[in-house]
Amino acid sequence: MDKASAAKCLDVEKCVRAGGLVKSYCSRGEKEIAGGCSADFCCCAPIDEFAEVKQCVQAGGSIKAKCTALEKEVAGGCSSDHFCCCALKDVCKPSTECQAAGGECQTQCPHGTKELQGGCFGNKCKCCVGFHLDSLCGGQLACDDGLGHCRDECNEWEEEVHGKCGQFCKCCVAKIEVLLDLEKCRHDGGSFKASCSKLEKEVGRGCSSPHYCCCAPVDVCQAHPTCNKGRGQCRAWCEPWEDETLAGCGAHCKCCEARNDVVEDLERCVQEGGVFKSTCSRDEKEVAGGCSSSKYCCCAPLDVCLSQPSCAGGRGFCRSKCSKWEEKTFGSCGAHCTCCVPLTGVITVKELESCVRRGGSFKARCSRHEKEVAGGCSAHNLCCCAPLDVCQAEPSCAKGRGRCRSWCKEWESEEGHCGAHCRCCVVQTDVLRELEECAKEGGSFKAKCTEGEKTVAWGCSLTSHYCCCALQDVCQAQPTCDSGRGQCRHTCLTGETQTSSSCGISCKCCVPNTDVNINEIKHCLNHGGAYKAKCGTGEKAFGVCTSKHCCCIPNDVCDGEGSCHSGQGYCRKTCATSEKEVYGGCSRSCKCCVPNDSVQLVEDCLKAGGVVKSKCTAFEKITGNGCFAVGSCCCASRDVCRSLPSCDHGKGYCREWCETWEEETYGECGFHCKCCVPKISVTEIQECLDAGGSIKRKCSDIEEKAAGGCSFASEYCCCKPKEVCTAKPKCNDHNGRCRDSCFVHEMEVTDTETCGTTCLCCVPVIDIKAVDDCLKEKATFRDECLESEIQTGPGCTMPNDKQCCCIAEDVCTEKGRCDEDYGRCRSHCLDTEREVTPSCGHHCKCCTIRPSKYMGTKIRI
Repeated sequence: MDKASAAKCLDVEKCVRAGGLVKSYCSRGEKEIAGGCSADFCCCAPIDEFAEVKQCVQAGGSIKAKCTALEKEVAGGCSSDHFCCCALKDVCKPSTECQAAGGECQTQCPHGTKELQGGCFGNKCKCCVGFHLDSLCGGQLACDDGLGHCRDECNEWEEEVHGKCGQFCKCCVAKIEVLLDLEKCRHDGGSFKASCSKLEKEVGRGCSSPHYCCCAPVDVCQAHPTCNKGRGQCRAWCEPWEDETLAGCGAHCKCCEARNDVVEDLERCVQEGGVFKSTCSRDEKEVAGGCSSSKYCCCAPLDVCLSQPSCAGGRGFCRSKCSKWEEKTFGSCGAHCTCCVPLTGVITVKELESCVRRGGSFKARCSRHEKEVAGGCSAHNLCCCAPLDVCQAEPSCAKGRGRCRSWCKEWESEEGHCGAHCRCCVVQTDVLRELEECAKEGGSFKAKCTEGEKTVAWGCSLTSHYCCCALQDVCQAQPTCDSGRGQCRHTCLTGETQTSSSCGISCKCCVPNTDVNINEIKHCLNHGGAYKAKCGTGEKAFGVCTSKHCCCIPNDVCDGEGSCHSGQGYCRKTCATSEKEVYGGCSRSCKCCVPNDSVQLVEDCLKAGGVVKSKCTAFEKITGNGCFAVGSCCCASRDVCRSLPSCDHGKGYCREWCETWEEETYGECGFHCKCCVPKISVTEIQECLDAGGSIKRKCSDIEEKAAGGCSFASEYCCCKPKEVCTAKPKCNDHNGRCRDSCFVHEMEVTDTETCGTTCLCCVPVIDIKAVDDCLKEKATFRDECLESEIQTGPGCTMPNDKQCCCIAEDVCTEKGRCDEDYGRCRSHCLDTEREVTPSCGHHCKCCTIRPSKYMGTKIRI
């Protein structure tokens, strides 16, 4: 073999190892690999655009025909013949904090740097600061697990935590009361300042603290509240029922005065406790004419007490009647109104902080991938749960493609590290398609499926040792229903009742057969009570007893002392876990117990479906009451995909997973999101509707295909009902019925006016009354009686003994009478007769009409 042939053989082996084929030239759907083309042959492989698309998406890019001026080429750029991979250029701008820390704004922080939260402005921009700034306190790096900031000196409203910011800096953590003030200030549209200027007003708690004030801009139009001699009000814009005049409101402001034709309506509306609005909300009712005008409505609260401000120091609301989730307390709500305070929580602030500092979050119960920490599960049905794998508490790695774990699963590959003892685990490229197919079927990757799971998609792979598993009852994968009282199931269990709450298609909301829910039980236990059928002599009912249960608490002598602390607390022997003790107001042996505000915020978070964490991740959003204490935030899953704009030129939507009636296309949805486009177009739907049809998966037996029929691509059919008989069932002056075909006892009569052209008017050819009388005699109506039958009742209704009422001939009647001539021998007794002994022989009965008191007594005549 010469050297050229040897080189040629080596190139062929290299091509085959790279997954290519040796050809004289590569076709249009192929690309050159492993050295490309030599003088004699080419090494060709099919173009896998899906892999290039995946590579583009993983690099944070999107598929486009060409990149714009604001974009740059990434992951191969426009190397493909069909598309370009484009990502936004870095247009990040550093803030003062980022510049002071010596940081740099980038879309991704490189290795050896740390992200400074909130340090840059722009889409997906991060402030990246080097680790060498240990003694540079001006960088304000986070400390104490993100609860504080490194500073030269702590502010007066902060507490110092030692040993967290190096030798020359202090870790400063805001006090709990300051965070509460800040949260209320932000809620009211204000910000913290040393003092408020003339163009600002105090909001929130104002300047109640000696160290800071909560200030918000003053509405310049409200600087002059009235105008036109008190007849109008200064506003930035006027309502539709008002006239705009120029009368001393200043620049950019308008004097809004009610029109003459609505002044009487306005006065009448105010007299009935209403206000003028464009439309009334669902919490309001229409009064004083309501929405009789096309331009305004007179609306008043459904509950007149709601129009009053809050009560109990801002913890409660004025209502006509408290709900079962609230308790009545003393407040300033006026006559006929009650101050209702939400039921207090079930864990203390100390328990909460202990759980969060150990990397846990409060849940109803820990999953199998979590462990109980910080005391575990308390007696209040709440558990502090942390991930079993401490590495999972770390964020994602490999630019969002991987997860931090102690060990990688069999279908993952290790790419770098996430710390001292953690690995960055990335799903292998060759299983990405299987993973997506599994997730589309509602499954998840596991080593093997459990007893309560089934294999879906491709099932279990023998070569890679993993399975695609999903719950056998898909309904249980959904959250609870009926305000947490029920569970979504495909079929309700014994002892459960189906309610009207929604669980989705083919799923039912199943609630236990009881008139007490878990929250009421929890409220009873928190107050030292127990659920019983009936309270004992040394107990009293707490709340209202139902038909089956009572919440019973011991007779506490302290309860007789009533409320304390200006009506906000109650005198008890022992305060509940959700309460704190305050000084004064009760006798020596009793304590004044006041609800803990922070605990109520925790319970509100859990009821809203959130979990309490020290900090919400990038895939979560702050919900409920937000971050209400130091290291305590209410977090819920964020559907980032749905917040993105439409894709594929407005034909699709960005989702995490496409629905069954959608297909995935390569739109501009970024990493983790898919562009989902309906399989059937709007034009096809409109054509089907215009033809009187409806879109279905498959047409039924009573339907026929219309418009385009069934489309193989979209897997949908356009179906419309077959030509059926008219909705008017009766015809021939109500003697007949409209049918597709007449029965044997009916004859066809022409009546196209009533039944239409495709249906027949069928009129019975028998005497309906005679049939009814025959059936009452327990007989059979036949065209002709059998040899073993005789005519009875109405007899035969047609000549030549046709259509007769027939009954089986009774051979027992030939035996004559019985029971001293009071009875008759029959095979079966009539309804007015009763059977007596002795009988009339084999298979015959003696049926009499003589009363039973004469039985055994011979009557003389």
